[in-house]
Amino acid sequence: KLRQLEELDLSGCPGINDAALPALKSLKQLQKLSLDGTNCTPEAVKTLKEKWLPKTVIRFGGQDV
Repeated sequence: KLRQLEELDLSGCPGINDAALPALKSLKQLQKLSLDGTNCTPEAVKTLKEKWLPKTVIRFGGQDV
């Protein structure tokens, strides 16, 4: 239902962790995703970027991935 979503800011949401990231993989049209201040690990964010959202700029750990 969110197929047109281009930007998503989840920064500062401690309830977002590695287990939540697969729910984002269908959002292929995302241009920007912010995960600063979440409980995601760098490894999970890397997997999200490489496998599911290669065209999305992901903000994590204070830098763009």
